[in-house]
Amino acid sequence: MNFPNEDSSCWFFIRSLHYINLSDHQELVIQPVGESREPSRLVLSQKKYKNNHAQHWKHDNGQIQNRLTGLCIDYEHGNYKRLGDIHICQWHKKVGKESHNQKWIYRTNNLIASNDDINRVLHIKGAAAEPGAEVLLKKLETVHGVHPTHQRWALDVVVDDDEDGESHQSRPASSRTSTPAINQGHAIAGSYLPPVEYANPWAQLNDDDDNDDEPARGK
Repeated sequence: MNFPNEDSSCWFFIRSLHYINLSDHQELVIQPVGESREPSRLVLSQKKYKNNHAQHWKHDNGQIQNRLTGLCIDYEHGNYKRLGDIHICQWHKKVGKESHNQKWIYRTNNLIASNDDINRVLHIKGAAAEPGAEVLLKKLETVHGVHPTHQRWALDVVVDDDEDGESHQSRPASSRTSTPAINQGHAIAGSYLPPVEYANPWAQLNDDDDNDDEPARGK
């Protein structure tokens, strides 16, 4: 699957749908632990609107690159079938076949899946709704026909940065139940949480493909 918008200026937050506290505006997004500029694991942190480039990401030919570090979202050891926790990290950008574990698909229902196996998705360890929670690659879960929010993510697009370093979104989080607006260039829409199935900003992949017996996609 190809990403429809390769505009290098299109930065976004990856916001967890598992925890949104609108009363005090706490929202959890993915960033490198400690805002490290070195290869490191990814965790949840409260969204910031200043000095926040560690929380900005962009897509580039299926890879997701951090604005502060230039490193890409990766899963450790490159083997999604290994036992134990598989941590999500940032790592130096890979090319060719070596980049297989840095390729991601944004599915319907706000799932971010590995291109190695579309049924392995970004997952909050322990379903913890708190800063510092680690991000893992785990098998897609379904509870009573619904994917749990600790495996679901919204993209909050950064419109611009002011001179004081403050970022803005194209759509406020309070309107997260609105229909996403996809423009004619198929750019990623602003912050949203589709109430039903809509075309996704990265790829359209229906839940009919959620077959655990389906062979993993090639590396």
